[in-house]
Parts: sequence; structure tokens; C-alpha cells
Amino acid sequence: MNTVFRYDGIVILGHPRSGTTLLRRLLNGHDNLYCPGETHVLNASARFIQSERTAHGLDMGVLSGMHFAGIAEEDILTSVRNLAFSLLKKASLNQKDKRWVEKTAADSYYINEIDQLFGEHAYFIGIVRHGLDVAISSQEYSEAAGMYLDMFKPYINHYGQPLEALLRSWMDVTKNLIEFSQKHPDNCLLVRYEDLVDEPEEVLMHILEFIGEKYSVDLLTKGLTNHADLGLSDPKCLNQQSVTKAYTNRWESLSEHQLAYLANIANPLLKTLDYDVIDVGKCLSTEDARRRYELEIIMNSNNSSYK
Repeated sequence: MNTVFRYDGIVILGHPRSGTTLLRRLLNGHDNLYCPGETHVLNASARFIQSERTAHGLDMGVLSGMHFAGIAEEDILTSVRNLAFSLLKKASLNQKDKRWVEKTAADSYYINEIDQLFGEHAYFIGIVRHGLDVAISSQEYSEAAGMYLDMFKPYINHYGQPLEALLRSWMDVTKNLIEFSQKHPDNCLLVRYEDLVDEPEEVLMHILEFIGEKYSVDLLTKGLTNHADLGLSDPKCLNQQSVTKAYTNRWESLSEHQLAYLANIANPLLKTLDYDVIDVGKCLSTEDARRRYELEIIMNSNNSSYK
């Protein structure tokens, strides 16, 4: 007899570099779940219903256009939702009729539209990670890719320092994710990356209980050793063969001045997420920064050698 779930589908939400790929690989190791690489089905659906407003408040988009054609907004949302879910369901049917799990990091930039389309029709697992670690990892990813993703570009164009820009991106996405989880307490669960890597069994048990599945003792190894469903995803995480805490607290390596500057921006939201507030000194004065620069030049000159 098949188990009846409140929702068949599960959606993972989180800022890029927050552990979304790790979580999707772990859940993909469950016998009853199928979580492929990034499909972009949900954010494509979100973009379909996006609109912009004129100076007079008229929304210019498919919902408004079809409204004047006599099609109700809910009919459009239902049609788009059914199309998206049917594609994800079709993929899961190819995997022995498993429940589908969708994870595409870009989805988190469309939370309002995803809420409008899917908020009451799926389980959501939100994953958050320390904002400074996310910013550092996002910058490394961008350097390796040789580009900034489109979702990062508005922040990069607005802020002078890349790490601040990516931190601001994390703050906006995370605030929206918190609001979404508060709006949907019955079908959205928020977890922290640091808790997942520190106590993976306990966190996975909690997640699976929330979506109505049972934990299996081999879950931690099956997902990370299965390379049959790579797809579009974070290549760095795909090489990870075990859950590790090696990528936590990377922000501690930042310079004193940079850490003080970024911590002042991030601390209020970090506190909201139950992270320890970063206790740092003041930013360097202009004179101190000049002295440090001169000292570094002298030290580098003394340590250099020429053939």
C-alpha cells in the first residue's frame, strides 16, 4: 500500500554556496527520493509570471495581459504549476516512481514568485550558512568560473568590494527565506549548514521526519558515492565523498580591517540565525592602513630574491 503524503514534491531553497548541493546529494541517496542536478524548472516558472509596473501602477506581464483576455490569475498560476510539477514528476517516474526533490540555487532569488506559484503545494527545506563563509565561497566560485552569475551582478555593480556585494546578496536572500519559512511553518523547514555537517544524522532525521520519510543508516554514504545523477550543480561539492566540517569558519582568515567592516554589516542577521556575533575591533584608521601598507612593502622587498 502506497503512503499518502501531504505533498509529493520537496523543494530545497538556499543562497548559492550554502550547502544546497550537499543536501540534495544526501537526499538523493534515499530509496524513495529523486533529486537530480539543477533543472531550473521553478525559477523559469517564476520568471514567466514576473512583471514590471508603469508609473501609473499598471503591471505589465502575463498575469495582467491574460486578465484582459478573460483568463483568471489563479487559472494561469495553476497551469504553470501543473506544467512545472509534471516535468519534475516525469523525471521521478523514470527513477522507479520516487518522490521528486528539486534543488536549483537560483530559485532563492525568486522566492516571492515561487511562493505565489508553489508556496502551498510542496514541502520546502531552506538551508542557511554563515554569511561571511557564503561570501568567500561565492567569490571563489566566481573566480573559478571566470564570471559572476547574473544573480550576483546587481550587487557587484552596486558595491565596490566583491565580498561585501556577495554578503549583501546573502542577506537579501536569507531575509526572504526567513520570511517565507515563517509564512509557511507547516510545510517549510529551515536548517543550518553548520548543524548539518556537525550532526548530519540528527539533521537528516529531522528533515525526513518533516517530509514523511524514514531515515536509513546508509544515507550518508549512498548519496555521496552515487555519481549517476550529476547534472548541473556545484562541481566542487560533487567531489566530496563525506560530510566534513572543513568548510566552516573560513571567515576567520579575513584581515582584521575587512572582518571588522563586514561583521558590522552581517552581525544583526547572524544573531537572528543564532550564530555567534563576531566580536572584532574597529576598522583600521587611514594612518594605520598606510603604515601597514608600508610595512608589507618593506617585508616583501626583504623577502624577495632575484636570479
